[in-house]
Amino acid sequence: MAMTIFGGWFIWGLILAGPLYWLGWRLRVKYWLPRLRSLWRRRTVQLPSQLVPLVLLGKRRGGGEGKRA
Repeated sequence: MAMTIFGGWFIWGLILAGPLYWLGWRLRVKYWLPRLRSLWRRRTVQLPSQLVPLVLLGKRRGGGEGKRA
């Protein structure tokens, strides 16, 4: 009983693996995956304290609230 269930899943896995591999190859998944991952990760930029007043866009984080030049 268990062997027939395993055999069925194994056969279906083989049947689906071929078209999925071809689709991944055709869409160049290995080329796009690292680029998409780097876009999804957000990196915060830490500026030196001398440059913080020069930043025009974005929010200041902590410490600089309420102070104006």
